[in-house]
Amino acid sequence: MTQKVWLKAIDKNSITSSDLLLIADLCGIDVAVSLLKNASGLCINIPKDGFRTAKRKYILDNYTGTSVSSQFAATFLTIG
Repeated sequence: MTQKVWLKAIDKNSITSSDLLLIADLCGIDVAVSLLKNASGLCINIPKDGFRTAKRKYILDNYTGTSVSSQFAATFLTIG
């Protein structure tokens, strides 16, 4: 699918949504434009602890039984 000429002219000054502007700042204007084109109206919730499952899997996959503290430090989890 070819991109329309006017879509190429969109920049951060063209974006009025604070959420979309945040996405443009964090991920780039191309990602923000792509979301506008392909996911307009979609509500997305990004969980605060979205990496928790991946961190736990990392610990379980890499724990050798010798240094649990370093494994937790590597994943920013606290022992407690």
